[in-house]
Amino acid sequence: MNQQEPIEPVSKPTSSKKSNLLSVISLLIAIVAILLVLYLCQRNQIINSKLITMQEQLESAAANQTTINNQLNKASQLINKQAQLTKINQITINKLLASIGTDKDLWLLTEADHLLKLANLTLSYEYNIPSAVALLKTADQRLYAMNNPKLVPIRQMIANDIVKLQAVPAVDVTGIYLQLEALRTQSLQLPLVTNTYQSNTIDNLLSQQSTTSQAWWKKAIVAAEHALGKVLIIRQRATPIEPLLSPQQNLLLLQNIYLLYSQAEWAVLNRQQAVYEDSLAQLNNFISKYFLANTAQQTILQTLATLKTNNIAPTVPDISDTLVALNNYQKQAKIVKIKKSTLLPKPAVKQLPVVNGNKP
Repeated sequence: MNQQEPIEPVSKPTSSKKSNLLSVISLLIAIVAILLVLYLCQRNQIINSKLITMQEQLESAAANQTTINNQLNKASQLINKQAQLTKINQITINKLLASIGTDKDLWLLTEADHLLKLANLTLSYEYNIPSAVALLKTADQRLYAMNNPKLVPIRQMIANDIVKLQAVPAVDVTGIYLQLEALRTQSLQLPLVTNTYQSNTIDNLLSQQSTTSQAWWKKAIVAAEHALGKVLIIRQRATPIEPLLSPQQNLLLLQNIYLLYSQAEWAVLNRQQAVYEDSLAQLNNFISKYFLANTAQQTILQTLATLKTNNIAPTVPDISDTLVALNNYQKQAKIVKIKKSTLLPKPAVKQLPVVNGNKP
């Protein structure tokens, strides 16, 4: 029998395909790895830049925090100082309240007393009647706020003082002062009598020179008038003739007028009636005697006469009695308060128990 030979299976090309597939996969893996490395590098750079930026921001924030801390320290120091000052002020207020008492009526009474003193000083040294009236009205309001019937007589005295002060004629001190200042400026510009005679002499010389260009018969008439004027002079004088002032005397006259106006202004400010009238009388005498009589001079003399009629120091009523009455009331109120405090029963002092012979 013929033996059959074993048939060998045909080998397929699988090994080569597997190797190609593996190479492709490895290549893809390498590409992916490379891309991943590149991505990670780029990501690392971005993270590093962000870290640097964050570090800079942290440093800036730290610097700002230091500045804020310094400012907070300064503010804390200021707050501490302010707290100390507040504490000192509170201590001062407490001492003041302790010294004047917490009684509202006592405070109002003290304020009314102070206002009355101010009214007396204002009236005595400044002659300021409107201010004195305002102070009296304010003092009356303080007494009204106390609502005490015992203060009605004092309020009646204050009302009488207000009526008396309002009846005193008002004096326009500022207006009189300004009028005197304007008159002084105008008076120093008036022409003196000596200047008038000098100007008349110059006019005569000029008129004589102007006649040289006239006809011979006109010259003869002018020469005859001039010759007769030297021989025969007729003048009517109601007062005796006084010699003219020298230039030095003119300067002294102007200085005296300036000082007399200043003296009159001082008298107005200080309510000196006698000095005021005497200064205006001397000014009237000097201006009418040594200055040329013209419209300006007459206007100044009329104004001086009008100013002289002003009463710059009217009689001011005495309001000190009201202050004395209020002081007497304050003394009586203090005496009554002291008596009440002494009559009040003293509180019993509770003794603490003794433990083991020692006081707690």
